[in-house]
Amino acid sequence: MKKFFFLTILTLGFISCEKDNIENEIHNEKIGNENFLEKSSASNDKYWTDITGRIEIIETFDVVHSTDPVISSNINYIKHTTRIPEGYVCIGGAAQVSRSGSGVDPNSPGALLTISAPTTGSDEYKGWSVEAKAHLYGGYEIKLTVGAIGIRLKDDDGNYIPVNVLKESLRVFSNTSSVASHPSTSVSVSNGYKMIGGGAKVNWSGAGNLLTASYPEGNSWNVKSKDHGVSSPASITAYAIGIKNIIPNFGSLDTMVISDCRTVITGDELEDVSFPWDSSYPYNTEYGITSPGGKSTFNGAGRMLTGIGSNLQFAAALSKDHGWADSGQICTYTIGVKKE
Repeated sequence: MKKFFFLTILTLGFISCEKDNIENEIHNEKIGNENFLEKSSASNDKYWTDITGRIEIIETFDVVHSTDPVISSNINYIKHTTRIPEGYVCIGGAAQVSRSGSGVDPNSPGALLTISAPTTGSDEYKGWSVEAKAHLYGGYEIKLTVGAIGIRLKDDDGNYIPVNVLKESLRVFSNTSSVASHPSTSVSVSNGYKMIGGGAKVNWSGAGNLLTASYPEGNSWNVKSKDHGVSSPASITAYAIGIKNIIPNFGSLDTMVISDCRTVITGDELEDVSFPWDSSYPYNTEYGITSPGGKSTFNGAGRMLTGIGSNLQFAAALSKDHGWADSGQICTYTIGVKKE
């Protein structure tokens, strides 16, 4: 029950619990009687609309497996992009990696995140990309849940602002660190913009370098990663998504950042109890979540991120030690928006 509890709460609204009694226990103990984890009855999408009806946020998600032929022939590595529906622009995303497959040892070390970032280039604002890999251990299937968070706005006349017009008020800022065993960097949005989203990409090779932090702070997005057990230096790229302070024929968005941290007590190096959970709630239901973040600190060999996500009402982050027992903190961050 305890292992299932950790994994279920950190599904972050992506997947409804399979057993009602477990779902009710989670809701009653942690988020009251409101069923935030329930999916839309029509689809895998979740929706939030502000009190004015001028802001609409959607989260849509995919669940993929490393053995899916269209994903990869390597069961120890997986990468996937989830795209948002037409009419929205992508400004955030979510990720969770977990064990999967028949015959999988429940005490296997599991896999770790390396990317949770916006799509770029010709796919900018169209989706969210996530990557995960087994590290030092392998031979089992990886399950990956990838969420993309999109937003659309209504203008002063009550009409949806076309995507190509809204994009003119958006900009993706990025910065890449130097190569190091434990790289870190941050990126800020320029004057005239407010940050509404962000992400991280570890540019690894060889044994691999693993994500430990991707979170907002003021108008900056901070990222960190580390090699683990084997020397494997890499660089890391931080992304910050900004929206103009004044959006033509709309006005302004008010943003806020919420954070919460929890101390992690180490468990057996291969046990699910080394997964902590943490959740953060908007202070006011007028705010909708546009981008979650997470940070894992550690005191020894290291703890890495395995989940960062939201269900538009709360956010959660998940970390684990890997091969060597370690303690630390897990912190959850959310960016909330409302009409100013």
